[in-house]
Amino acid sequence: MQMVIPRPQKKLWLVFFFVILIAVGVYGGYTIYHTHEPVRIGVLLPMTGDVELKKPLEWAQENINSQGGIGGRPVELVYKDTSTGNTTQMAGELLNDTSIQIVIGPPTSDDVYTLVPEFIKKHKILISPLTTSGDISRAFAGNGYFWRTVQGDVAQVKVIVSLTKENGARRIALLSENTTYGQTFYDWTGFFATESGLDLVSVQQFDPGNGSLDADVATALGENPDYLIAACGPDDAATIKKAIDPEKRQNSCLPMQRQHLSL
Repeated sequence: MQMVIPRPQKKLWLVFFFVILIAVGVYGGYTIYHTHEPVRIGVLLPMTGDVELKKPLEWAQENINSQGGIGGRPVELVYKDTSTGNTTQMAGELLNDTSIQIVIGPPTSDDVYTLVPEFIKKHKILISPLTTSGDISRAFAGNGYFWRTVQGDVAQVKVIVSLTKENGARRIALLSENTTYGQTFYDWTGFFATESGLDLVSVQQFDPGNGSLDADVATALGENPDYLIAACGPDDAATIKKAIDPEKRQNSCLPMQRQHLSL
């Protein structure tokens, strides 16, 4: 059995460069009246963890400023490190800062659902380089205040299922966290499996960080899937990987190769 864990792309340098360029375009009309002030852009993202975010942001900032900034105004990034506090509270601080009209973030799809209505009320723009839930587009498309620079998870689910098919899978299983992010996998994996002629033999949702993952994995493995797709965060992914480790399952009646593949 093989395990596929979808995860965000770690090489975000160009992504953030283009995110800031988008912000530059938004500020175009605002520049004329504030020629001596920096363009302040809020950043509502974790600054520590598995994915390095601050360095690509600073690289993008330096590149734009070295070319004259925005109409002669330098870009200034105002960081709110969501790994150190409450994301909603930090967002409120950025929303109440009249010098900031655009914020890059937040880190999760659930955060987006909470915060976008507040940004709409304040007529400020939220640009997300990370959140991928398919429900986000349906909820906020066309409002003008929420922009996303990454592909939604419906496309990712389709690609993952197609890759398992190309690698000879006939039976797949799904473990998805019970969040806005995981819901897209829960809703769409069955559709794309049927479309590809695969059997989706087990579908389970779990609350992030709970203690029942070993039992959930055992249930999925009991259906003899060729691939187990896990839509979850890194901590739960590590727990799932350990649960399917052959050394942890010496008495298993499933003599299958266990391998960790990531996208």
